[in-house]
Amino acid sequence: NNWISKWVSEKAPFTWENLKEEHEDLSSLHREDLRAERFGYLEHVEETPGLIAKSLIAMEDAIESINHKEAYETAMFVIPEYVQDTDFRLAFLRSDRFDAKSAAKRMVKYWERKVQLFGTDIAFKPGGSTILDLLS
Repeated sequence: NNWISKWVSEKAPFTWENLKEEHEDLSSLHREDLRAERFGYLEHVEETPGLIAKSLIAMEDAIESINHKEAYETAMFVIPEYVQDTDFRLAFLRSDRFDAKSAAKRMVKYWERKVQLFGTDIAFKPGGSTILDLLS
């Protein structure tokens, strides 16, 4: 409880003006994220062909820079057409609002978790795996 008391005592007393000032000090992206968290939505990112092409290239570069990606590399060897599918990769980019580095990390983590949860036979099944694969 001591750290809570110390933290509270170090903070300026709450006023609407202080809250407004703190909000104005945030980056616009951080403000958008807070708004999305509060109201359950994210501001729409306009997907232009240029943004998509640039983001896909940046995502590939970001994946290359990740050191530990064994599951991803195995997937690329076994089912490259699935891993390289534009729609599949766009799902990761969209979930991270076209932040290519975050999308790359998410995709590599996706393959790690998929192998951990389902094993290699199901994780790297050609054409992707479905819930029916888990039941067989």
